[in-house]
Amino acid sequence: MAQGQAARATREAVPPVSRVAIIGGGISGLAAAKQMAAYDPVVFEATPSVGGVWKHCVYRTTRLQTPRPDYEFSDYSWKNRDDPSFPTHTEIVDYLEGYADEFDLWRYISFESKVVDIKLLGGAEAGFTELWSGTGKAPLRGKPMWEVGIVTGDSNTVQVPIITSSSSW
Repeated sequence: MAQGQAARATREAVPPVSRVAIIGGGISGLAAAKQMAAYDPVVFEATPSVGGVWKHCVYRTTRLQTPRPDYEFSDYSWKNRDDPSFPTHTEIVDYLEGYADEFDLWRYISFESKVVDIKLLGGAEAGFTELWSGTGKAPLRGKPMWEVGIVTGDSNTVQVPIITSSSSW
């Protein structure tokens, strides 16, 4: 690990002007955090680590079914890129942690911050809110209103839902 665990300071409070929430610290969440860094995003990660499904893999023998060079960020190569084997889930988590180190993404991540609900609070001027649960940890300080975009692991486009009322959900 490039910077070491001690150098990985994570988010403790919501910045007063942040309006970007990223749900999940897997590969898509980390990529979104890097791209949205200018907006000081908050990455809400329900668990105590990054890596998404790769970190919390049930089977120890699970491997990526794609060669390393086909599963990497365009601006961050595998250290052992020429290794012909398919990476294990542990190697993938190490790669994702290295990506977070390289681009200083830890500062945006709030671990053990599970988003359990997003709801419309009123008209367009009211915005959205988030709720936390899990370990009993107090919510992040601040009362931000968020713009909501949706990105899944198999998409490279942010989808912003247009919601006019809660009845349209």
